[in-house]
Amino acid sequence: MASRYWVGDTNPAVWNDTNHWSATDGGAGGAGVPTADDDVVFTASNTNSCNLDVNPVCKSLTNADGYTGTLHGQGFSPAISGNFEFNAGALNLSTGTWTGGGSWDTSGIDPTVSTSTVILSGTANLTVKGLLAPAFYNLQIAAAGQTTTLLSALRVSGVLTLGTGTWTQSGSQTVWLTGMGTPLVNPGATVNIYLIWYRPTTASGTVTIAGGSYTSNVYMRSAVNNVTVNLGGDLTITGGLGLSAGSANTGTVFNSQNYAITAPGLFFGEGGVTGRVTANLGSSVLDLGSTGLTVTKDGGSHTLNLNSATITCAGLWRLSQGTGTITQDPGTSTVTMDGTAAQTVTSNGQSFNNLVLSNSHASGVTFADRLQCVRLTDLLDGSTIPWAAAAVEAPHAVSTLLDIVAVATNRITLKPSVAATPWYLSAPVGTRIRGVSVSYCQSANPIVAVDSIDGGNNSNFVFVSAAAPFDRYYRGRRS
Repeated sequence: MASRYWVGDTNPAVWNDTNHWSATDGGAGGAGVPTADDDVVFTASNTNSCNLDVNPVCKSLTNADGYTGTLHGQGFSPAISGNFEFNAGALNLSTGTWTGGGSWDTSGIDPTVSTSTVILSGTANLTVKGLLAPAFYNLQIAAAGQTTTLLSALRVSGVLTLGTGTWTQSGSQTVWLTGMGTPLVNPGATVNIYLIWYRPTTASGTVTIAGGSYTSNVYMRSAVNNVTVNLGGDLTITGGLGLSAGSANTGTVFNSQNYAITAPGLFFGEGGVTGRVTANLGSSVLDLGSTGLTVTKDGGSHTLNLNSATITCAGLWRLSQGTGTITQDPGTSTVTMDGTAAQTVTSNGQSFNNLVLSNSHASGVTFADRLQCVRLTDLLDGSTIPWAAAAVEAPHAVSTLLDIVAVATNRITLKPSVAATPWYLSAPVGTRIRGVSVSYCQSANPIVAVDSIDGGNNSNFVFVSAAAPFDRYYRGRRS
């Protein structure tokens, strides 16, 4: 093993010349072209550029502050068994494939990536300058049995391909994927990265978000018009799923492709970033956690087509915030509010198909504004449903079935969200509910409340004993 120092005699000079390498820094040439056992060093002692003219090999490749030349790949493919550190001068990866067995560090420069590929085959660190320019075109990391640790933010303009190893981070790192098509390929790696951000840059193109399981947030922001974003597989993430488009951009569409989504929350828009996104959920199954579904404050106007999706939500369902709004088409979907903390539904004039309440918190699910749905079902005895006032001319509206049934020993509470404030309800003609305690409800149509408590200030309610007939209204949900 030896060190080989660059001493090219012209600018540029070629790699494959024994006279262009010295055994000492600034020494005489003639030490021989580097071999697989040699450490290659570029220093300020010789700043001539180096052009590859073979597929070179070496143990490591580093440079030092003060080197101002360019290492140019010229389409060749180096194989470096150890570390690669190039933080001065310029680096042109060209169109070749660069393979490294150790760490990769270009934190001092923005390389010219062209259509190159970099493969990191071992357990190592990865450090680049940041997000302003791509550090790689194609990048392959997290090889089988290996761990790649990201020490900086990262931008990849082509395809980031993971193996079946581990991709993790030091600190909280952000990764931008700006390529079209399938910019991330994940056959089953273990991923722990703070934010994986798809940022498509070609108008009228298609991007696929890779399925898989990630300890990450996954965001998508289109920076061009008419981009279609498809989910490529079931997606499980520990952070939020965010969908947005640049303020000047139109025609961004997200399709779940009927794949399942498990995430703490689903976000639309970014504060002050107001491009419209249309999301189509198909027949997907969504499990949303404690953050729920929301539009970001002042985050633009969006469209959400629930289609035939089945959704459970343990957090907010918020369709307006500041100037941010979501227009919701309920389709034939079912949304279940199943949190263990208090939840709020802000409909902003939008409607639901099947809305199911299964919240176990004492404060229950609050309807912060007018509710409109085809069917409303409460599955949990002892739950609480606070209702916003709405209005006589625009009451809470349940068009087909109001299914609220509990046992007398553990009644469901229907009350105003603001104490002693009447709230207005339009339920189907012939509605009967059971085992409730209701107050301040002004019903447009008569409601029969069996084995229930009149909490006062109700209108159009008939309270009857448990012996009253109920079976034909019951729908078979409880005995």
